Amino acid sequence: MLIAALIAATLAIPHRGVVEGFYGRPWPHAGRIELMKFMGELGLNTYVYGPKDDPYHHAKWREPYPMERAREFGELLSAARANRVDFYWAVHLGNAFTNSAPVAKEAEYKALFAKLESMYAIGFRAFAAFFDDFGGTNAVLHAEICNRIVSGFLDRKGDCPNLIVCPNVYVGDGSSGYCRTMGERCCAHVEIMWTGPHTCADIPKSASEKVAANYRRAPFVWWNWPVNDFNRGKLVMGPLYGVGSEPLAGFVVNPMEDLEASKLGICCAAEFAKDPAGYDAKAAWKRSILRLYGKDLASAMEVFCEHNSDSSGGPRSQEGWIASWSRL
Repeated sequence: MLIAALIAATLAIPHRGVVEGFYGRPWPHAGRIELMKFMGELGLNTYVYGPKDDPYHHAKWREPYPMERAREFGELLSAARANRVDFYWAVHLGNAFTNSAPVAKEAEYKALFAKLESMYAIGFRAFAAFFDDFGGTNAVLHAEICNRIVSGFLDRKGDCPNLIVCPNVYVGDGSSGYCRTMGERCCAHVEIMWTGPHTCADIPKSASEKVAANYRRAPFVWWNWPVNDFNRGKLVMGPLYGVGSEPLAGFVVNPMEDLEASKLGICCAAEFAKDPAGYDAKAAWKRSILRLYGKDLASAMEVFCEHNSDSSGGPRSQEGWIASWSRL
């Protein structure tokens, strides 16, 4: 049993879990508490908090959270620790450091470290920095900010894991000037996220290898699935497929604002991240449906999920094959 557990640990992706990074209504507090337990049961160990519609993560990042929100974070951190989940709080800095004058820049760093200190006081030990979708593409500045967070805050604390960063350019093969500069300049204690060749895309081995070479480190995949913020009238409950088994530093799925419906995708992600090379998409999908809905409802839910598999105009619009595939 011990040998099997050790082998399984070496096969698993180190950071595996969920990023709450979608546009739309953030998940409720009670839902997140339950999610920590659910992730623990699945063996998922990483949760990254970064909902676009939380102003204290984004537009109001300089301001401390209200007392009630701080209390809720304390409860979430307790639930995460109880279930062996590393809870990362992300600050979105797309609208920061716009004034390059030295005095103004140092004032921004002062505000950033004060905010990080307030989150540390709440109980956070794991942190992320986002630059996606807002702000400029100054890779020199973004790498500098990441390195300053590491050297000026995380290293001084001594009990914090590597910084996770979502860069402004998070798609492609990493060959752009921005991506190469991030790879060259970010210190070794920075994990760089990547969504794949496109914002929502399959990730073949060849693409991951190119990104790893350009980022000078294994990519940390932020996979935009089963997210539906580009079409909220459509649930995405099909199987997880299309990700290669090459070494990844991390793999987190970005789900829908519909948390309960997202749990099917999260279940499949747990199976994939546990053993990428041995992952069977069809078997994992069926097992996940059975786990979530039980024997009495599994057959009916397979039909329901068949009809909610494609993204209706999105990157996976041609999934009509799933209906016949699932009956095999």
